[in-house]
Amino acid sequence: MLRTEGDTFRAYRNGEPVLEYDAEVIEAALLSKHSQTAFLDLATARDDAGRETCSVTSVTYCKHASILRLRKLVEAGDAYLDLTLSQPPDGKLKDHGFLWRLRTEAIERLYLESRRDSRA
Repeated sequence: MLRTEGDTFRAYRNGEPVLEYDAEVIEAALLSKHSQTAFLDLATARDDAGRETCSVTSVTYCKHASILRLRKLVEAGDAYLDLTLSQPPDGKLKDHGFLWRLRTEAIERLYLESRRDSRA
């Protein structure tokens, strides 16, 4: 579970806090890494030879991610943080990083501007 508490984003597992981020750090990452993003909707099919193909059905262009909007997405349960840790037999934890995710239908709500172009 992910929550915002004051100026902190905190991830919980089994009710216990396991990770926290300062909102300013998250905001800096949003502004530097996600100032402009394009999201593709794809349709898959099989051709006559049985090979899988895909085509772009729409593109959503987004600009200006907002930390305030991310807070709202977290509070609504539309944002997640996947922790990718493993513990091999030697017992040492290995950190594989983390993945921020949003529900597909919530992506546009993170940005101040968005435009969808349908290709179908």
